[in-house]
Amino acid sequence: KKFHGTGSVQVAMCNILVARALAGNADFREAMKYQKHAFEVYSEKYGEEDKRTKDCQAFLSKLTQKAVELQKWLQNKEKTVPNMLVNEALPDTTISEMLATVNGIPATPSKIKSNVVSCYSF
Repeated sequence: KKFHGTGSVQVAMCNILVARALAGNADFREAMKYQKHAFEVYSEKYGEEDKRTKDCQAFLSKLTQKAVELQKWLQNKEKTVPNMLVNEALPDTTISEMLATVNGIPATPSKIKSNVVSCYSF
């Protein structure tokens, strides 16, 4: 936040990673805060129809669902223990895009590879 500002894509991506870590510890309410901030930044920067924004919104919905399940169980409205695992794995391309953006690399590795190949074609 200090270097990029709260509205930057880099901070949003870091928030997504923090939200996933918190979700892994079943701290869904705190995870929702981070994921919501990331969703707001993505909506502003990329628009509502972008795949990244939609993926962010889908994970936010999953976190909300898990938070409700946990709250119901804590209030003893449900007898069975809910499944607290969030089985949303990030695709390799998303991980590489996140790492590239957070580290300041302007293009994804697949784009870099195609640019390198085109530089050497004769």
